[in-house]
Amino acid sequence: MSRTLLEVVVALVPRDGRWLVAKRRANAHLGGLWEFPGGKCEPGEDPPTTAIRELAEECGVQAEAEDVWTPLTWDYGDRLVRITPVLCRWVAGEGRALASEACRWVTMDELGRLEMPAVNAEILRAIRAIR
Repeated sequence: MSRTLLEVVVALVPRDGRWLVAKRRANAHLGGLWEFPGGKCEPGEDPPTTAIRELAEECGVQAEAEDVWTPLTWDYGDRLVRITPVLCRWVAGEGRALASEACRWVTMDELGRLEMPAVNAEILRAIRAIR
């Protein structure tokens, strides 16, 4: 069975020692898990543009893209996803759940305790390496 590779971008937004996360809606793929805000790239969009758009749409947060990290490819069984993390600098917005169950700022310790998709373990290792 041939599966399409989904191109997804996640926005990593630190602010005052905390990171922005969102909780996936229960009826979504991986519903109920916490994640970094993000989503699928629109046609012709690059990862920084996707990250900034998704932050605004999902959380009402404005940011500037600072660095694009190495993409991670993850096989969920029913879908293959290439996730590109984009480190962003917070500009404005407190974070509201516009397209998720919840949206909040958490410390690194809290990040490590949240129930997140498995691929996020790789992203958390990369975050810890720069902090």
